[in-house]
Amino acid sequence: ILNFQLGMKNLIDRTNYRATNNILSKFGLIVPNVFNNVDLSMGDNWLVMYRLKNGTSNIVPITGLDGRRLTYENFDILNFSNHNSDYFYFGNTLRYRRHMINVSMDDIVEFHTKGAGYKSILKRITYDYLRNSSVGEITYKIDVYTNTSSIVTKWHANKDRHKATKIYTALFIYDGKELELGVSK
Repeated sequence: ILNFQLGMKNLIDRTNYRATNNILSKFGLIVPNVFNNVDLSMGDNWLVMYRLKNGTSNIVPITGLDGRRLTYENFDILNFSNHNSDYFYFGNTLRYRRHMINVSMDDIVEFHTKGAGYKSILKRITYDYLRNSSVGEITYKIDVYTNTSSIVTKWHANKDRHKATKIYTALFIYDGKELELGVSK
């Protein structure tokens, strides 16, 4: 908690510094070091999935158009914002967003058809298919969005940084066993 910039004279000697931090930590007073550029930019890319069935298009309630986390239950247990499922949050959507940080526009198709993006899509589709007790082939459409929400400099921020831009769309067909890339119409 008591950190000083280099070059500043420490007002507390090293022994007192450690002792003070040890006492404060026992009370839970530790400054978290979890927010860095990577963590902050994980909200800049997200995948929205639709189930296309019987001529209708329904959003699969995992991630919304604005990037927020959705739930199948239409409510958020304890306001955790984790889709009411750590399986989706830590094992899928959070991982997808972290991987997307380094995906260039040149690699976006491969990422979603062979890479970590494909694995995320397969998990989401499989879960949705089983949860809805689906039978036969179901077509799923994915739209990938990006924004620049995390890009803020001191005293200046682009007012349009939260504006979402669609950067990729694909169709996938799932029959309960295999996932195939569909043909865009």
